[in-house]
Amino acid sequence: MGHECGCHSGGAPAVLDVREMAPRIRHPKIFETFDALAPGAAFILVNDHDPKPLLYQFRSPSGCRPSAPSRRWVMSPITTPAPSR
Repeated sequence: MGHECGCHSGGAPAVLDVREMAPRIRHPKIFETFDALAPGAAFILVNDHDPKPLLYQFRSPSGCRPSAPSRRWVMSPITTPAPSR
């Protein structure tokens, strides 16, 4: 995911493919990636299901991610096969 500083400068957004990750570590990894974004940076999340529960977590009043409502979300369902093992 980009170079070590996490700014993702100088190119296309990083891609985080969580399809092969254990379900229990998916959301923590997504939050970690989100929190590492520099202002104006983006990442592409590749998932094997509709991420509505994740979006609700980001927007929850409990303050899971207070900066999330000011972020721009682009959700586009793209059907691709999971990577082969």
